[in-house]
Amino acid sequence: MNPANPGEAITPGIGRADVWVFNATDATTLGSALGGTPETIVTLFGDTPKAVTVSPDGNTVYAAIFKSGNQTTTLSEGAVCNGGAGADNCTDADALSPGGLPAPNQSSTGDPAPETGLIVKYNGSAWRDELGRDWSGLVRFNLPDKDVFAIDATANPPVETAAFSGVGTVLFNMAVNPVSGKVYVTNTEAINEVRFEGTRPISGPGSDTSTVIGHLHEARITVIDPATNNITPRHLNKHIDYSVVPSSAGVADDSLATPKGMAVTSNGSTLYVAAKGSGKVGVFNTSDLENDTFSPDSANHIQLSIGGPGGLILDEYNNRLYVTTRFDNGISVIDTMTNTEISHIGLHNPEHANVIAGRQFLYDANLTSSNGEASCSSCHIEGDKDELAWDLGDPEGSSINNPLNFIFGVGQPFHPMKGPMTTQTLRSMDTHGSMHWRGDRTAGNDTGGAPFDEDGAFKKFNGAFVGLLGRSTPLSTAEMQAFTDFILQVTLPPNPNRALDDSLTPD
Repeated sequence: MNPANPGEAITPGIGRADVWVFNATDATTLGSALGGTPETIVTLFGDTPKAVTVSPDGNTVYAAIFKSGNQTTTLSEGAVCNGGAGADNCTDADALSPGGLPAPNQSSTGDPAPETGLIVKYNGSAWRDELGRDWSGLVRFNLPDKDVFAIDATANPPVETAAFSGVGTVLFNMAVNPVSGKVYVTNTEAINEVRFEGTRPISGPGSDTSTVIGHLHEARITVIDPATNNITPRHLNKHIDYSVVPSSAGVADDSLATPKGMAVTSNGSTLYVAAKGSGKVGVFNTSDLENDTFSPDSANHIQLSIGGPGGLILDEYNNRLYVTTRFDNGISVIDTMTNTEISHIGLHNPEHANVIAGRQFLYDANLTSSNGEASCSSCHIEGDKDELAWDLGDPEGSSINNPLNFIFGVGQPFHPMKGPMTTQTLRSMDTHGSMHWRGDRTAGNDTGGAPFDEDGAFKKFNGAFVGLLGRSTPLSTAEMQAFTDFILQVTLPPNPNRALDDSLTPD
């Protein structure tokens, strides 16, 4: 889109995923218009490219879509037969529905669950739910999964030549092996087709024993071979047994969470990856990574003194690796001969101390989960959202009073099984009172509490560290207060359709 014409953001038919091409040989020809004047714009079938890299010969540019999705969608409540697991087939809009919601269909206290929609995932040939039932007749659209695009940089003008699917749900960064030309993509893969938080087992017709507790997004590096079009995702934490919650001692030590920046040695044999949620740099033999013969092991990690690593720069000549650390806005210096941090340099940081102190609770998977992979930022990417729907009801929960009864009607309580709802942003929650999709995270049910107290409302999320992330205990009172003080200062970026005084522009 043209930044000089923000109205294009809501105009049908105008692409959103643009790669602008400038003349790299003459820095004086960028143009004086807002954003510059590109020689051409390559529009991709996606939304918001984030990472770009280039082939060793410079002839191909690769661009990755940030939140490219995982081919899941939500059926409306009307498309799912009423009656739960015991429901027969029914017909909706002339299409056959294979049944009702899978069990359980009531809470642990016996309250019947509401009739809701259902998340289904496309497996390459059909739209299926977690029980394997085919809902294809109810999903009347195609949902392409184009994650990474190849652009011919030698063409005049440059053009897209290929698209790669199945790379991941959220794509963070890319690097190219300078010898083989293979592309490495740091990403996470969402498991949102599985329902419910909280621990169970739950028995009953059509039920299963899985939840998403501790298993929200898997941390991965996906290998793309442009020569063969082979795409091979590699789970960095394949040692985790997600059926064991909390995880056994030592599991988190071998995990890498939220992989971000990468660097590859000039001989193509070693890959470094910054794990933002682990406070480490992972070191991989590229052959072992590509063949999936590596074993997750903390012995192959470089521990940093400060957390939140994001970007890497490799200086092979001096045997140095420089890593940016977001938790303090500093730089760690690593000796690549010994794979140890030899110094840490703090940069100027204008942030308030309580912002710095609270940031770790959003990202640090070692601190906030037992398996070292799950964190709030697994779904709330950079404090925002993953653009997915989740069914995070809790069959073990019980209905709670709704102090904001104008939302659902007088006396209508919050049932713990709420159905699919899309991830919300954690940005700009200050002054918004009760939180969550229904306002069910509220201080209004506390003695002397108020439903418009956002400080008290956010603290109600403390239970998610156990019931969703798989931590053995909630955060302490002091830790949750530090997290609250931080998150309520996080804000959305400026609205392009409003002026700086928040008045509306003509668009």
